[in-house]
Formats: sequence, C-alpha cells, structure tokens
Amino acid sequence: MAKILDTVKPNGLKHPYRAEHIIVWEQANNKTLPKGWVVHHLNGIRDDNRIENLFGMPRKRHNLKLALEPYEKRIQELEDELRKLKQRNS
Repeated sequence: MAKILDTVKPNGLKHPYRAEHIIVWEQANNKTLPKGWVVHHLNGIRDDNRIENLFGMPRKRHNLKLALEPYEKRIQELEDELRKLKQRNS
C-alpha cells in the first residue's frame, strides 16, 4: 500500500501522509471517505489504484466480503468441475 503526501486535504491527521487508494477514491468521488468506510480493490491487487478498481464500502460489508471470498472461489471451482463432468458424460 503506497502512502503519499496529501497536500490538498490533510484531514486533521497527525501527519499528512495517507494511503494513495483513499486519496484517489476521494478525489474521484469529490468527498471524504465516510467514517467507518474502507476502499476495496475490486481485483484484489492492492497497488492497482485506478479509480475503476476502487470501491468504497462500509467496513462491516468489506469484512463480510473478505470472509466469504474463499467459499465463493470454491463454489466456482466446483461449478466448473461439474460443468466439465457433464460435458464429458453427454
């Protein structure tokens, strides 16, 4: 995670360095990230700070999403395997 000097809006922080992805999201959305929110990297690559890869959401929702990801991945793997088996047997 890159931290950069935020010369535009130090936001009352003790130091003016902030996470780059938060600054990018705030500039694109023309507002400060709401309290209790996080910026999620949609593709999972934490240094890909293009705005199309960033999504602001409440921290609780983000934590739930992260908790479900391994299960969603396994479901996708099983669905792919089932599809291949059906094709092989038809």
